Amino acid sequence: MKRRPLAVWRARRALIEGARPTIELVAQASGCSERNLAAIAEREGWRLDRAPEDEIGAKVRAVAGMLLERVEAAGRSALENGGNINKSEIDALSQLIRSLNGLIGLGGDARSQQIAREKQIRRDEDRAAILMRVNERIVELAQELAGKMAEGNLRQ
Repeated sequence: MKRRPLAVWRARRALIEGARPTIELVAQASGCSERNLAAIAEREGWRLDRAPEDEIGAKVRAVAGMLLERVEAAGRSALENGGNINKSEIDALSQLIRSLNGLIGLGGDARSQQIAREKQIRRDEDRAAILMRVNERIVELAQELAGKMAEGNLRQ
């Protein structure tokens, strides 16, 4: 299958920017066929089921939202039933909340914040490298201009 250069570069960019590394995307970025790459992955036992950390954070937030809704519903139900609480439901919700708390840490969603900081640092480093190259080129051009002016070769 012939790959277009633009598609290859788009696939590479997607991977660099954090897209989920599917067999299809990696094949496109590397120039391998999907079938060949899938065979290699299976033979070597690649872990293809891992979710990026950003996705895990989103899933944890979604589960936390559902748990909050269930806790609120249990509270409303207790008020409607004259303060009678379903102990087994409360115990189950409590256990789920403790498990979820273990996933996100005691400080809240600290892992997603750390990931966001790391991505920002990488973007800042990339921008700094680009600005450094631009600055170096400006200095080179200024030196060339100064040399020509000193030699009197510059037409006015």
